[in-house]
Amino acid sequence: MDDHVEKLLEEEIHQQNATIVANVAFEKSEQQLKDWREVEGANLATHHQEKVMVNNELRRKTITIERRSELNAEKSLLEKRIDELVNERKTLEANVSALRKTFAEEEEKLKNLRKDKGKDERPIRSHVINLLEDEYEISSAAHHGSDLIGVYCRRLLADGMKIFGDIKEFLMKYDHHYEDHCLDATIGIVCELHVYLCSVLDNLSSVLWKKYGELIAEDIDAATSALKNLDYLWTTANLGKTPKFHSLLEHAL
Repeated sequence: MDDHVEKLLEEEIHQQNATIVANVAFEKSEQQLKDWREVEGANLATHHQEKVMVNNELRRKTITIERRSELNAEKSLLEKRIDELVNERKTLEANVSALRKTFAEEEEKLKNLRKDKGKDERPIRSHVINLLEDEYEISSAAHHGSDLIGVYCRRLLADGMKIFGDIKEFLMKYDHHYEDHCLDATIGIVCELHVYLCSVLDNLSSVLWKKYGELIAEDIDAATSALKNLDYLWTTANLGKTPKFHSLLEHAL
């Protein structure tokens, strides 16, 4: 919808797509490392403990030659497996680090492209940003990768109906200067979808923010329903499903 509301330069479209691809790759690498730590990380710790036990037994002077031979063979296998796991971890960590850097670079390029465009070239985006900042005190944080920090996200979710109502009103009144722009009906549908998304996320967040032990059965039912609605609305809105989004759907409860 972005390109049909406010024309983007070909260079900006390309950079926007590159940033999204880099973000998805980075989040996927983080998930792979997390999964490895949960399974193979635990195995690595176990192998280290087993090696300590083998070494302790090898220090005993009373063990037989046959048993010592068995222990040395077991120790060699453990050391080989430990080295393999350590190398796996290092590879995954290096991949995360490299993809994090790539994503940061692509994000910075996109940020600079948009910064270089004057307000007269991006009147719609500028208006929406000013609306969020002036009317709702919601702004992106430079120290947070130009994303919204927690308190601003909560404001967006809580005031979603009013915010997207204002955006819808502005977009419908705006005098577009090119033919290939969104119809009013499309603008209305998309803004309404985002209102529902904010409402669902707000309800889900109110459950997830509860402390451990405070949840009741009704909370679990509400969160389960919210997750189903979120998946449906997200798909309907044609929003990208990143690894973090999949993690939310699969592991929130």
